[in-house]
Amino acid sequence: IDVETALVMAQLECGISHRLFSDAEKVALYITQITKSLAEAPSKWEKQNSSFGWYAEGSSTNCVKIDKSGIGLSKLWIQQLQQFNNAGPEVAQAIAREYPSPQALIQAYQHSPSEKEASLLLAKIAVRRGIGPLVSTRCIGPELSKKIHLFLTTTDPEINLGQK
Repeated sequence: IDVETALVMAQLECGISHRLFSDAEKVALYITQITKSLAEAPSKWEKQNSSFGWYAEGSSTNCVKIDKSGIGLSKLWIQQLQQFNNAGPEVAQAIAREYPSPQALIQAYQHSPSEKEASLLLAKIAVRRGIGPLVSTRCIGPELSKKIHLFLTTTDPEINLGQK
């Protein structure tokens, strides 16, 4: 039996894998790659199996820079609003024009006469869509208004916004 046949038999019968290298430099590179993979495996496993599957994955794209004087906070608020389903840039900007910060919206909720009125506070905000002669206007609507209200006022960490 030649070496390759023996290696194939070992792979099939024992479930191991092998690789043949032509020189020591390639062996060293392979060992480096395996070592790096083994070192990164626990953090990749933890990230994959975290209990925050709903969480928007962290990345450095589209980050909002906020300086010490607070410039950039309104852009961050608009970006946060866009995380909701059916809340595109036009919807987020319409809400931000009416309530320039999360705190302003929460205070408006607190001053609403009833919980129902608070949950529908955003429903009638007009949203302009399009530019020029093709402009149309629509309202945010009760569904998104209720979701945002629930998100900003709930104390239940397990609440599912998709079913409310």
